[in-house]
Amino acid sequence: MGHNTTETMTPEQLADKAIAALPKSLTLVYADRNDSLSDEQCARIVAGKKDEVCEELDEAFMEARWYGENCVLEQALTDEDEREALKASPYFDDVRAAMAERDDSSPMDTMLRNTGSKLIRFYIRDKSGERIALPPDSWRWSVEETTEQARKLCNAARLDWDVNREAMIELLQNATYGGVLCVISYEEMSVIDGIVEHCLRHEDARVKLAFKDPRLLVHDFINGSGHDTRVKGEVVVKFGTGALSDRAGIMEIDAKGCGCGYSWDETCGLYKPAFRTEMNAHLYRARKNQKPDKPSSTSWPGM
Repeated sequence: MGHNTTETMTPEQLADKAIAALPKSLTLVYADRNDSLSDEQCARIVAGKKDEVCEELDEAFMEARWYGENCVLEQALTDEDEREALKASPYFDDVRAAMAERDDSSPMDTMLRNTGSKLIRFYIRDKSGERIALPPDSWRWSVEETTEQARKLCNAARLDWDVNREAMIELLQNATYGGVLCVISYEEMSVIDGIVEHCLRHEDARVKLAFKDPRLLVHDFINGSGHDTRVKGEVVVKFGTGALSDRAGIMEIDAKGCGCGYSWDETCGLYKPAFRTEMNAHLYRARKNQKPDKPSSTSWPGM
């Protein structure tokens, strides 16, 4: 049985003693290897609302954090009476603050790693920031009109027409209800989170994503229709902080219940790893006097 020193040590002294005994770094919260982010939480991250997700996780791990603090305190103050006297005093908040400063746990990072990859739609936009859309009823068009519209999509994606002519015509002829043009790719959420963090940390943040030989999708999310095909070449998507949004943003998670209408996976039941694409991300800062970016004004131009 430990020697009771509560009669000779004040709560303030007990707090000093506990803080002095704390290790330089400690881990208060452990996320289970099966803990991962939901599709809805991932959708909010790509929309720039990561703070909301972090707050949810803080609440979810509140009990685990309380347990971790008590375990650390037991090591710092081995006498139970001392611990109880300290916890009953306002000085315990100082100890908790000191623990928090030394805490190296990050449930968000762990859950991002556990989440792995998600299907994400990266929208191709024009110079004004509006999404590129294909009109409906392509099955009615003549050969000339089909070729003209296919070339427009190819130019919007800045791809070589001679190399991708057949793929672009295939894309157009099979997306008979029309839809919005995007790259659809299976990407690690931890990588996407780093891109979002860059945008949230700097108001003048800019991002350049270069996709090598990606799958292009014309997506009709209203009717659950569209078509995707592999193209050859590099498709570049550039954006700034303002383009992150839960309404007509530059990126959207492709999953049931996320974004507007039907997801592409919901429509087709995709084998997701087949959509993995080599993506190079360049994170930088806007040049002086560059106009701030913003979301598109609508999810589907012309609707």
